[in-house]
Amino acid sequence: MLVITMVVLGLSILIWAGMQFGYVPYLNGQITNVDQQFAKLSSSLDSNQREGFVQFYSQLYNIDSLYHSHVYGSNTFSYLETNTYPTTLITTLRSQVGLAQLKIDGITVDYSALTNQLDAYRSDPHVLSVGLDSSRLRNDTEGGGVSFSITILFDGSFFNTASQ
Repeated sequence: MLVITMVVLGLSILIWAGMQFGYVPYLNGQITNVDQQFAKLSSSLDSNQREGFVQFYSQLYNIDSLYHSHVYGSNTFSYLETNTYPTTLITTLRSQVGLAQLKIDGITVDYSALTNQLDAYRSDPHVLSVGLDSSRLRNDTEGGGVSFSITILFDGSFFNTASQ
């Protein structure tokens, strides 16, 4: 047992010495090397070039932040194209991006189609809720069918993520 302990202690001291006197100086040398390269590169650029580089980087950063906070209204159209039945006619569409909701007025053939339409709108994972605000059976002089008004509430990422 004493021999094993001595071997483990000896290996530990050997590893520590290797790290302390071999690897740490190597890493410090690499840091010094990179600092020298950075200083050389910095001195090779005049102040106008440095100022131009800072402006360019600032513009890239601003573009990136705008891209990530951009509102994608086209998500609305792809969502409606995917989830609206062919027997449903959308007559009015109001989008409230700040509230992450759509208000849809439309006409469909009957109440069964309206129920199916509501289920289709609910099927998207970004939809938090679908509410039927109003519906009424249209008479024959109005062209028949069922007119409706729906409010769809989305999660916060729906309007801020490209191509849902």
